[in-house]
Amino acid sequence: MTTELTKTERAVSSESVTGLMVSTQDIVSRLLRIDEIKRTIMQPNVHFGIIPGCAKPSLFQPGAEMLGVAFNIGAGEPIIEDLSVPGESARYRVKIPLIAQQTGQTLGWGMGECSSDEDKYRWRKCLKSEFDQSDPGRRRMKGDRDGTFRPQIRTEPAGMANTALQMASKRAYVSGMRRVTGASSVFTDGVEDLASEIIDVVSTAPARETATAATLLPSAPPRPAAPAVAEPVAPPPTATYNPGSLGYIMEANSETVNSYLVKLGWIGPEQTWEALPANKQTRIEAGMDRFLDAARGAK
Repeated sequence: MTTELTKTERAVSSESVTGLMVSTQDIVSRLLRIDEIKRTIMQPNVHFGIIPGCAKPSLFQPGAEMLGVAFNIGAGEPIIEDLSVPGESARYRVKIPLIAQQTGQTLGWGMGECSSDEDKYRWRKCLKSEFDQSDPGRRRMKGDRDGTFRPQIRTEPAGMANTALQMASKRAYVSGMRRVTGASSVFTDGVEDLASEIIDVVSTAPARETATAATLLPSAPPRPAAPAVAEPVAPPPTATYNPGSLGYIMEANSETVNSYLVKLGWIGPEQTWEALPANKQTRIEAGMDRFLDAARGAK
């Protein structure tokens, strides 16, 4: 009896896990959509930033909010933990649920923390007169990268309490949204909140950036061999996505038939489909069928 129960439980458990699995096609579609949003809608230094030395761009709050709109994900009621020490520091830890707006299901949680003891909140710039009148134990001269020094004085924890709470909430939201959308392979987080002395945001993405759909998606399967024809079909030119991949199809769907065929190298820039001889149209149609069959196999 015990053995039979164990087998039944295992069968039920296996079916439950299988029912929760996401298809490969859904994963590919999600990655493509994130990459498309990043390339076509998001703006560098607004929705994300490129930090020298980091392999992936840093996701900013506006970028996280855009992903939330794209995937219909909202933030629920946050759980706030006050870790402040009265008179010494303001410190908060925030946990935010990310919720599917259509179903109300909690997809995951994001956690973030911020303290007024962080260096960029612990000190602030000041005038020389203010510096001279301050307590010697609560002032310093901060060196810049160019070799100059500027006066700074300590901030009051009470005056930084709201800033610390807002920053903790923002960090929790960005971190959670990055996880529940599966965008960790494209973006990192937390870098936006580094001190300004460390961050040197580049306005355009460097060539070494590799977090694109072309590197995230599996290679397309080989296309079937083409039957012999009188004139060989010209190979498609090098493109952002591998020819035959789902990304290539999506990228081309927004173009006209003529520009699509020119992109594939099957007609010249000055040619049009309507003006081609009937025998060449037949050859191109045969090649198009093979191309689409290979693309369907890559889904």
